[in-house]
Amino acid sequence: MLLTHRFCIPIPSSYRSLLVLYSTTTPKTEIDSWYPNNSDPSPYEIFGLNHNSKINTIALRKKYHRFVKLYHPDHSNNIIIKTANNRILSTDEKLSRFKLISQSYDILLNPAKRSLYDLKRNSTTTTQHHGYHSNEAYQYWNAGTWEDYHKYRNRPDPVEMNWSLFYWVLALLVVIEGSVILTRVENSLLVDSKHVETKSQVLDSYENFGLDNDKISRIKRFLWFRSFGLYNDKDKLDQEAKNNEVLLDDMHKRRQKLLNSLSTKNDKND
Repeated sequence: MLLTHRFCIPIPSSYRSLLVLYSTTTPKTEIDSWYPNNSDPSPYEIFGLNHNSKINTIALRKKYHRFVKLYHPDHSNNIIIKTANNRILSTDEKLSRFKLISQSYDILLNPAKRSLYDLKRNSTTTTQHHGYHSNEAYQYWNAGTWEDYHKYRNRPDPVEMNWSLFYWVLALLVVIEGSVILTRVENSLLVDSKHVETKSQVLDSYENFGLDNDKISRIKRFLWFRSFGLYNDKDKLDQEAKNNEVLLDDMHKRRQKLLNSLSTKNDKND
């Protein structure tokens, strides 16, 4: 009869806690075969999309959540991530990929930013041949730090900023042009009013201001304007009016006497 014995080796409690800690913190290994192999992938390449195809937001969100679970700094430190070529990614590479994935997701999910990226990508292709980058998409796409990333991610779209500036300039031009038009209309009305007033004065002068046009009437008006210009006191004006009446009466008598004398002379000649 064989007897079997089990031997138990006692393990101190301090070593036991270290074994538990090692077993819980041992990183697991993940192979990311989805991420593109090229060094500067586009948002479409990262999410395996065709830039001409319609974006399925549900599928896009699911794939982004998979990337987040893999590359987010809170998780990636406990994961050994290998590429399809079996190369282990460093901490900086994992962080860089996470930033690039988040930027790509933000671009693809927003139609305005996606259209802007497509437009800028075409212009970037041309400028890269000259060795420089002069557009917002390149700055946003190549943010070097988290501060740069958040700055470019949270800023308004350049297209919206340009349209707002355009509307402000247009409104200012409308206000200026409206002021110029109103000034011209006002000046035109003033000129027309002046013409009407001048025309009325000319007509009044031709019509003798509606008064009689004979010799005695003109003399009366002359004396009245003369008295009104010389005196401001009412009593003096009244006295001057009486003097004018005496003068006019004397002139009338002399004129009448002259007419009678001429009439008598004509009768004798006949």
